[in-house]
Amino acid sequence: MSLVLAVGVVAYSLAAAKPAPPRVSQLPGPTSPLHKPEPADLLRPGGQALRPAQKHAVQDIDRRWQADKAALTEAMARIQPRQGRVDQVQATLQDYSELSRRYDATRSKAWESALAVLDPAQRAQVAR
Repeated sequence: MSLVLAVGVVAYSLAAAKPAPPRVSQLPGPTSPLHKPEPADLLRPGGQALRPAQKHAVQDIDRRWQADKAALTEAMARIQPRQGRVDQVQATLQDYSELSRRYDATRSKAWESALAVLDPAQRAQVAR
């Protein structure tokens, strides 16, 4: 009898235990999505009116950026979080952070190169 009672109490306590509600951040979300410019932004319809030579130059810059972007994105995707000692986990995170910094620096350089193709009036228009 006591075994049945004990099983009943355990079953009831498991059924009655509710999981904690998910935590919701109290921080406000971004008002607009974060967008970091890429050379292709200058090639989109409705964007800059580029002369043919400018268009070809920006396309070349964008092709190089897309190749670099693919390689860096693939390298970041290959990094798997390691389980183990704290120093091993930190090393993995440092590797990912380094790739992320390289990605952003490469993107910034490609954007600056694309802007350099534009004349001052076009650059001023892009800055708006």
